[in-house]
Amino acid sequence: TEMPGQYDTLRGVAFGKGAVIAVGGGGSYWEANSFVARSTDLSTWDEDLIAGTEADRYRLQDVAFGGEVFVAVGDHAHAIRSGNGGTSWTATGPDVQEARVLSVAGSSDDRFVAVGWHWVEYDAPKTSF
Repeated sequence: TEMPGQYDTLRGVAFGKGAVIAVGGGGSYWEANSFVARSTDLSTWDEDLIAGTEADRYRLQDVAFGGEVFVAVGDHAHAIRSGNGGTSWTATGPDVQEARVLSVAGSSDDRFVAVGWHWVEYDAPKTSF
């Protein structure tokens, strides 16, 4: 789903469980949408997999695969996860209005670490997805 006057831009890509996941979104920091696309052959893509769901809130900046799980992160510290190869996604927790998560990395035991910034204060990473 595109915001008025904005295009979905892809910002991150990951491979796992036989699928490639690309994430991004459109709009501005305060009024935006998430975008997730999935392919198993790099020729055909299932697009906008989370449009209209509770996971479609803010632009996504990156995606990673670890163990059996994909995690995507973005503006407002928005994070979503998929445990079924990227076919469905759920939000992982509360968003943080003055924060942006820019990158995420996953390990083989389904643990993830994400980095970004907060406009008001610094806080060491504490969240597992």
